[in-house]
Amino acid sequence: MFELNKTEKTTHPILDENNNKSSITMGKEETDVLQESGENVPDLIQETYDNIVKQHPNLSRRKKGDIVRSLLYKKVQKMPLYEKKVAKYF
Repeated sequence: MFELNKTEKTTHPILDENNNKSSITMGKEETDVLQESGENVPDLIQETYDNIVKQHPNLSRRKKGDIVRSLLYKKVQKMPLYEKKVAKYF
């Protein structure tokens, strides 16, 4: 998986399965692609996290975050805007 910029990260607040405040960090440019493509990024991250909790309640918090990031990166990679941003690196 090619990340656009591995150094810049954005931290997104979420509520965990116990309704406690937590956060998930994603690459800034991937977050930008989602946002520029019309996605409501905070809602998308929260919904994805909630789905992972329902499907895999026994996973560690870190593993759930890893899965959320992986699913969202895959979503980003399918977006036309991602291809345009990647092209500038090659």
